[in-house]
Amino acid sequence: MPHPIPSIKNVVFDIGNVIIQWQPYEALKSIFPDPEAMHRTLIEIGFFEWNIEQDRGRSWEDGLALIAETQPEYLHIFEAYLRNLDTAHSKQVDGIKHIVEKLHANAMDLYGLSNISNEAYQHVLTAAPHLNLLQHATISAEVGMVKPDRDIFEYCLRHDNLDPVETLFIDDSLANCKSAVACGMKAHLFKNAENLAQELIELGLY
Repeated sequence: MPHPIPSIKNVVFDIGNVIIQWQPYEALKSIFPDPEAMHRTLIEIGFFEWNIEQDRGRSWEDGLALIAETQPEYLHIFEAYLRNLDTAHSKQVDGIKHIVEKLHANAMDLYGLSNISNEAYQHVLTAAPHLNLLQHATISAEVGMVKPDRDIFEYCLRHDNLDPVETLFIDDSLANCKSAVACGMKAHLFKNAENLAQELIELGLY
């Protein structure tokens, strides 16, 4: 006889581009003429690699000091991003608030797992107050680990006492979803709220 499919009791949300849109262009648009120019420059100067270390918990003082030493001609870009962190994390992802609220109303246990700095997370809590419906959020800067490393998934499962086979993980990154699956979780690669709602319906959660 086939084994029964374990029921999902826990839902773990990524935050950036699932709950809240990450919009560095909004924070930097006074510097760049258009998003394409910004994206090209940020790749060239290693902004995204630098930012992941902020997500890992490096202080902003140390992060800016590194740029002042190694790329002083671009320091103004990094300073502008920090100055406008609230703007970069101010817009909710369409439709996700309703999903979080409905899952909560359906007595699902909700959690978060995000690569984000402590400072940015405070802005997100203001922009997306439905995050307060989560029982707990594992924030990378607090634990000194980042996705897609398995360590942070294992930490989340252990800290929140979650059985991975009863846990659905939602993230817009394929690499992060693969790590969640490797830890025994079910994963949904987030595209939009409509697709997520359809899978939740199929799982009997929505």
